[in-house]
Amino acid sequence: MPSTCSAVSASAGPKEPLTTSAASDTKSDPFGIVFKMFPRRVIAGMICFSAFFGVALGLGTWLPNIMTAKGFTITKSLTYTFGMTLAVPCASLFMMYALDKFGRKITSVCAFIGAGIMAIVFATPSATRNCWWRASS
Repeated sequence: MPSTCSAVSASAGPKEPLTTSAASDTKSDPFGIVFKMFPRRVIAGMICFSAFFGVALGLGTWLPNIMTAKGFTITKSLTYTFGMTLAVPCASLFMMYALDKFGRKITSVCAFIGAGIMAIVFATPSATRNCWWRASS
């Protein structure tokens, strides 16, 4: 008479052998697998990531000096830079919503157009002289 344990163990589990893939190999490096499969995309992503954060950190570091050279007081320029730093989480939340609602292409096009317009406005000295943040000085 067979025991219940051997009867249960014989009926449990898959009937066919399990397949193995690169994702199921626990000894492999996931970055190495992705790099082997998509080398151009990984390199392009690395370049974009480095360029974006290089520009963002450089601008955040030099912006108070640039604004002071344009005629802003150091207090106003640091306040403006601090406001930009605080706006990053809000912008990230809005971008997550916009990406889900409208898609990648239209969201990125609108974001780049908006950033370009704001860069032109900010670079024009006559436009920045009459802005709301200069009204109290």
